[in-house]
Amino acid sequence: MKLNYTFKLFKCLVVAVVACFASALYAQTPKWEKIHDFPGTNDFFITKTGNLLMADLLFDWNTYATYGGIYISKDKGETWTKTGAKDYCYNYFIENDEYIFAAAGACRVARSNDGGETWEMLSYQNQVVDVLGEENLEYALAYSMAIYDDKLFVGDFTGGGIVYSADNGETWVATDVETLKFDPGKGGKTKELQADKNDTRFVENIYNMMVYNGDLYAFGTYCVFKYLPETNSWETLDINSNFMAVGAIYEGKFCAGRSTPNFDAGTPFIVTLDENGVWGELGNHATEDYDCNIRAMHSDGSALYIGMQTKGFYYTQDGGYIWECVNEGLPYNEGDFTPMRIKTDAEYIYLAAYSQDNNSGLYRLAKKDLNLVDAISDVNDNSDDVKFDGAQLKFGASTQSAAVYDMSGRLVLRAAGNNVNVNHLNSGAYLYKAVQNGKSVCGKFMKK
Repeated sequence: MKLNYTFKLFKCLVVAVVACFASALYAQTPKWEKIHDFPGTNDFFITKTGNLLMADLLFDWNTYATYGGIYISKDKGETWTKTGAKDYCYNYFIENDEYIFAAAGACRVARSNDGGETWEMLSYQNQVVDVLGEENLEYALAYSMAIYDDKLFVGDFTGGGIVYSADNGETWVATDVETLKFDPGKGGKTKELQADKNDTRFVENIYNMMVYNGDLYAFGTYCVFKYLPETNSWETLDINSNFMAVGAIYEGKFCAGRSTPNFDAGTPFIVTLDENGVWGELGNHATEDYDCNIRAMHSDGSALYIGMQTKGFYYTQDGGYIWECVNEGLPYNEGDFTPMRIKTDAEYIYLAAYSQDNNSGLYRLAKKDLNLVDAISDVNDNSDDVKFDGAQLKFGASTQSAAVYDMSGRLVLRAAGNNVNVNHLNSGAYLYKAVQNGKSVCGKFMKK
């Protein structure tokens, strides 16, 4: 039996029902504010208890020593205190049910069980000394971490391989380092490199690790690896990493960005992996050229955010069809400015950035100032801007993209262009959002 559909736009009198949907109008230009100076900004993290953590990396060329340490704020960035964590090159924070971990230099990992207020030092030197040599241990650098199968995995940036701990850092186990080797002369792309035992192979520098769809992936300079727990080894995938140093899970896909200049038009802007194991790419370039230098990436469910080296801060809510730039308040036009980490909470988007001048530090942007799905303050009655024929939402010709969300703000479908087929949706109330000439049109409809 054919279903009957009824289209209805709700007036602004019911806006309280949809307080989680994005406003279509900008009251003012969204602007970043700098909330603290960190001369050597290196990483940023929000703990489960709401504390803010910063790794501030400074380097003394006279003694070749690093200092700066870990700072904590318990009042959303208003005040900061340096913790007692020993000064090391802290590159990455991660948290499980018991501890916060900070990846550091010299084969060290710092651990905190009180929200980042106090720290103790751990070491995996014994697991990599045969690979690096004792004389090089102090120069080793833990650059990435992941929690997989209740184990803490740590990736070494200086060729030490990947180790893991099943007891929160008390003891460590090295994964098979032979399967992390590559030949730079051959590009490091193919599985056949693992059978090549000549002296030209090197252990990959691990930039990033991500858990996705039940698997652990590691990304190096050239190679992408997948962990094989049965053999404690790594499979080299036929995917060119080219410095895939940043990643996020967005709309059910793993997204990876390349943190190096790349002006080849054939290089995907953002590489994706879906739940079926199919590799692809996400959306269009955020900028007019092909410089894929994405230095920070994050998703909070409603949007994917990227911080580029020279082009600016962008976000997309429609899978890359439309990228919106938000640079006001960021010193991109004042010289070197490198995004290091993006994080979000219910109120703010945070950007930790490094600069050789006075612009290094922590910035934030209020979510309410952006046109985000989870930051809606009202819903417009746009009955003149959208039509419904029983199966499709039809927007004006100037529409660049359109999307439909359920009442919790979860994306259920989207389309490039001005028509959205909603024939297969279940009965109920839905929200829509369309981008027209760079601005958003929002509303609500009922399907019966």
